[in-house]
Amino acid sequence: HCSSAPRPEQPRRITPTALGLTRASLTPTHSPTMVFDLWTDDKAPNNGSHGDPFLASPKPRAQQDRPPAPPSLGRQGSSAGPMVKLLLGRTGADFLLLLEETDGAAHWQTRSWSEGGVPAALAAKLEKMRTKNHHVNEVSFGAAGEWFVHGVDAGGTSTFSWWDSAFAASRQLRKWTALPESRLHVAFGDEGRWLILQGHNGFCGAEHVAAGLQKRIRKLHDAKGTIGVVRLLPGGAHFIADSQGSQWAGLGGEVAAELARRGDKVCSAPGEPSIAAGEVLDVAVGADGSWVVLREHWFRASASVAAPLRERLGRFYLEQRARRAAAHAYERGAREATATALREATRVSQQMRKSGGGAVGGAAAGGAAAGGGGGG
Repeated sequence: HCSSAPRPEQPRRITPTALGLTRASLTPTHSPTMVFDLWTDDKAPNNGSHGDPFLASPKPRAQQDRPPAPPSLGRQGSSAGPMVKLLLGRTGADFLLLLEETDGAAHWQTRSWSEGGVPAALAAKLEKMRTKNHHVNEVSFGAAGEWFVHGVDAGGTSTFSWWDSAFAASRQLRKWTALPESRLHVAFGDEGRWLILQGHNGFCGAEHVAAGLQKRIRKLHDAKGTIGVVRLLPGGAHFIADSQGSQWAGLGGEVAAELARRGDKVCSAPGEPSIAAGEVLDVAVGADGSWVVLREHWFRASASVAAPLRERLGRFYLEQRARRAAAHAYERGAREATATALREATRVSQQMRKSGGGAVGGAAAGGAAAGGGGGG
């Protein structure tokens, strides 16, 4: 399933000030050793055959933690946020956007990406999948041209995976993608960082990944938790959203403030009451410091993110909100119509019973009278 891709020029390095990082926060905190196949998904306990699931690493940098999100985390359809997948490249104008759209009756996927903003081989695969009506389940790309995409055909019977053949974990990807029921989440970062997760909480492999993130994944596995998304961000930063909440490290400035923000309100439509923006579900950060924070019901983006991308995201959130409102109104109307019909049917049935009971009683009374007369 491998396919080679030309390696584009190395993007410019992110500066510490771009993400509000300090010199201390840029101190490497990863294990320099590549590790593989430490445990699998399906909430299977670690049998200890591999020893300590993670090799010893230096003490992680300071991290920001968020308590567990409401049950709506990852519930597709209850909000627009879980239906958005966004990756940024070198700048806020280099992006890959996947939208899962639904009107209540039909479901479809909308894909868009900036020209030259993703590896050429990945763009070609996405276009091929579009022509064959394949659904993209997972997609990612890295700063050095690495990429991965996994999808399923329209009938849901066959799965497909392609990736950059020069990727360091190509052999392991070939092994794991041979299991059609296995969901793979591949994250690429700068400086050769990558992470592969299998299923809901299975760890497949990683290289140069922060010890704090490794520790969180291990705890989730031990607790039989669920991982929603993991992002390896520029400058050695990372973000993870899971069943225990969310955590990020190595981020500063505006994006860190936005991730920590709580109780945001957004206006659903002109003249309509505001609603809560919801929990943070995902974040995308470009190499130039551009950022987008995706929440359940709304998003926020830095000024350096391309206007067409901001407009498309805003339109999607509003459209999905309008579609859900229409679907709820239809369902509410259908329920009310059903309730009215049931009340009417009950009323008619009661009238029929009353009417029928009087006729039977009259016949019996008549019979009794006739009998009495005969007796006389």
